[in-house]
Amino acid sequence: MIAKMVVTSMKALDALTPVFPHPDKTDPPPDEETLENIYLAAFRAADHGLLRPWRFLIIRGESRAKLGELFLQASLEQDPDLPPEKQESIRQKPSRAPLILVTISCPQKTFPKFLF
Repeated sequence: MIAKMVVTSMKALDALTPVFPHPDKTDPPPDEETLENIYLAAFRAADHGLLRPWRFLIIRGESRAKLGELFLQASLEQDPDLPPEKQESIRQKPSRAPLILVTISCPQKTFPKFLF
């Protein structure tokens, strides 16, 4: 029984931690059905207070270029003397993936009391 549980756990771990061969991904991005499966897996996280302290943001298409501009702006605020080639690298980072799925967590220190 224990051996079977280990094998099942390893399959789940393999499914959750794929290895990609290189940093540049190409289009097409995951389809809507694949994204739905990603959401369903994420929603399985423990949420005992039914607070749903997470949000998901999908960045795709031209929004990736806008995100690149925000990355560059933040980088220039930290280092105004960034060389042009570094600036371009920062600007292009979000465009290396066909889709970016951002997970936002908003944990709370106190939980509402439920009457059962």
